[in-house]
Amino acid sequence: VPVCLETEEVIMIELSIIEKADTPAAWLEQFKAYAGIADNAQDSLLQAILSKAVLSVQQKADRSLIACTFELREDEVEDCRVRLYQTVSQVVSVRDGQGRVEYWEQVGNKVKVFANSAIVTYRTEPHLADIDTLLPIVYQYATALYDGEDSKTLASILTQC
Repeated sequence: VPVCLETEEVIMIELSIIEKADTPAAWLEQFKAYAGIADNAQDSLLQAILSKAVLSVQQKADRSLIACTFELREDEVEDCRVRLYQTVSQVVSVRDGQGRVEYWEQVGNKVKVFANSAIVTYRTEPHLADIDTLLPIVYQYATALYDGEDSKTLASILTQC
């Protein structure tokens, strides 16, 4: 599902997940223990809730919890730099807005390009410290989803990121 971000200058950015790793099996068991769910009858539902929680928390925290491949489209590149989100491990490709291969250089969490628009495909990889910090928030968020909490409660949980 694409996420559209806007900056002060109303530059449109679209960030789509192309591929994502599965959440580790241990996380489902830890989530069930956190939420007090003893049986296995709802495991597929709980796994879907956990996956939604992981993606929500990593988006809000701008840190990876699971490895993902993203495609970022930026319509108007400012200062020849495209900001990459979450924990970048590898830039796979950079193309201009028409899909032509573009020369690029990675500078931290940014890619320097020489085009007015860019399509950047990149991979993220989680860091253990981020997982240790954010996983309790994931379990809290997933439990709130399971309990049917309202959007205000969900948003409040995400402020901990």
